[in-house]
Amino acid sequence: CSINFDKFDFVIGTDINANLLSYFISNKYKIEFISDFKELCHKESLDEIPDIEEIKMQMEQKIMGKSSFIMCVSEGIIDYYKKIYPEYKNKFIYIPNTQSKNFHIKVKEPKKKIKCILIANFFPKIKGIEYFIKAWEILHRKYKLHAQVDIYLSNLDKYNKEKLIKLCGKSLNTTLFLKKSISLNLFNKVIGKYDVGIIPYLSEVINYEFCSPNKFGQYLQNGLSVLSSNTTNLSNYIHRNEIGETYTQNNLQKATVEIFTFLTSKKIFQYKINSYNFYKKKYNWENFEKKIIKKIQSSKLHVLIIHGINFDQCSRDLLIPNIIENLTS
Repeated sequence: CSINFDKFDFVIGTDINANLLSYFISNKYKIEFISDFKELCHKESLDEIPDIEEIKMQMEQKIMGKSSFIMCVSEGIIDYYKKIYPEYKNKFIYIPNTQSKNFHIKVKEPKKKIKCILIANFFPKIKGIEYFIKAWEILHRKYKLHAQVDIYLSNLDKYNKEKLIKLCGKSLNTTLFLKKSISLNLFNKVIGKYDVGIIPYLSEVINYEFCSPNKFGQYLQNGLSVLSSNTTNLSNYIHRNEIGETYTQNNLQKATVEIFTFLTSKKIFQYKINSYNFYKKKYNWENFEKKIIKKIQSSKLHVLIIHGINFDQCSRDLLIPNIIENLTS
């Protein structure tokens, strides 16, 4: 490797693989180390690799012990880790996925047809997209709803595309539309045309229960109200700040009624205003970066960011925005 590691003051890992590499660099070159736990590492891959949880917990302990401080996107994940590793509880800093407040829009009142957007990197069942579409199909059959959903998916293979089209049923191309992934330079321009941002994660995976998706901050930045499944982390934000509504995960009929009630509500415009105001006042990068600056306590630093990438699984549309987000942060 041609990098001169001695010139860096800090090394930051942005996921578990990057944390491991950063841990090694920190030890070898005596550089301060900041770790980032955006997910519960030891709860991943349990179905794929037996007995991996204990191994990953040992890795986590080493990384956390070496870290000057630990960034985390979710209060739920922080609380979970503090119970397991109480000796490191004072190292955690809550830094959710959010956007810069130097972005100004005028929140638009919804037209007669409510426009919804759902953005996802890929299409596994666990993401909750199937569940939402099933609820939407019931809505389509049961009610004459003046609303549409545009689903932007990247990394969609031929098999899953056929499966998705079949699942959409009669609502496809009438109230529900499949779109290609949004290019980075058009991201805010596209999102800004919508009224409602949908986040459909299911709590079957503990990391989704405490999720803090990038798209949540992007929806807020563009003044969208949020419709989400009732995962813990997002539900707290949504209801506490009156920026949208949530729907039930384990009862399709009930979820359908909840979605219909939300989309026919006269509150959507106010939700949109609340959403943008919440982003401008509280949920923006400038608010949260102060915590990191205070911890580092220096005006000039050379920081090396390590980002773990699996090129077999990440398409360019997913990969480049992720890297740019970490670099601009």
